Amino acid sequence: MRNEGASVLEWFAYHRMIGVDHFLIYTNNCEDGTDRMWLHLQKLGLATHRKNRANGTLRQAKAQTRALIRSMEDPVFQGADWVVFLDVDEFLNIHAGEGRIGDLLAANAGSDCILINWRLFGCSGHVSDAPGLVTETLVAACDPERAASNYAMSMKSLFRRARFLKAGIHRPQVHPEDSLPRVFTNPSGEAVSPAWRHVTRNWDYRTAQINHYSVPSLESVMMKFARGFTNPMDGPIAYLRNRDTNHVEDRTIQRHLPRLRAEVARLMEDPVLRSLHEEAVAWRRARIAEALAVPENRAMLAALAEESARLASAPPDAATAPSGEALARLGLTG
Repeated sequence: MRNEGASVLEWFAYHRMIGVDHFLIYTNNCEDGTDRMWLHLQKLGLATHRKNRANGTLRQAKAQTRALIRSMEDPVFQGADWVVFLDVDEFLNIHAGEGRIGDLLAANAGSDCILINWRLFGCSGHVSDAPGLVTETLVAACDPERAASNYAMSMKSLFRRARFLKAGIHRPQVHPEDSLPRVFTNPSGEAVSPAWRHVTRNWDYRTAQINHYSVPSLESVMMKFARGFTNPMDGPIAYLRNRDTNHVEDRTIQRHLPRLRAEVARLMEDPVLRSLHEEAVAWRRARIAEALAVPENRAMLAALAEESARLASAPPDAATAPSGEALARLGLTG
């Protein structure tokens, strides 16, 4: 994580509430207090924080790659039974049972790795970050039948640590000299191929999904590119077209809202956590204000708002309207 302090407490509280026993967090170059927030949670015995410096043989590696390489030998990682690698904008949303990790594992007895599809959430019309919890304010999600590409159904993995060498961004890695078979399943417990194309084309939201809030607001997209985000596939408008998918309302994660609100409020009773959270929110608002003082960034935000409105008003293509079977896979009914 880097400069994610404004989002940490909701993400932490939610995943702890659904059954995550411990958090192994790597931070680098934080200016907003994200690292201090995790250090305090470490003092409370709720997490383990590691500095993710660019040094030694990993000097040239990206921060995410450094964390993955370092985690494979970390005693916290080595002591885990099951591992899931999530970014702070990704929430594991389990539909089975009470929505806890134990319910997902029960549906996948015998699995070594559960491949769980993303469900992209759009900005729900928010230009600025909306006050309140992300899981409460962002309710417009992607209809996979209308997605711009299979990227929208990318996967994350919940896997048995002992059966794999290390975590990967999307799938865990097997030791190259280990040819032992491993069982991969979709969230509904069906054996599947771990091949990227197979998992993205045969998406399944019946039992679980990863709510991916990659466009919490249009300002957040503007900030990503104002900071120098580069991707050969994406400029800001292309980025928005691929991710601002406000096709279908999905409030399934909100069955946890009463408990989540209470858990966040309980964490905020800790004066250190409250102060660090408020500091991170103020830092983010200040950086947005600084960015909007630059004419080019204001023009970018205006273009993003125009494109988001166009995407929202575009009628669904009747040829790609979800069928009854597709709605079932979405975990919805017609």
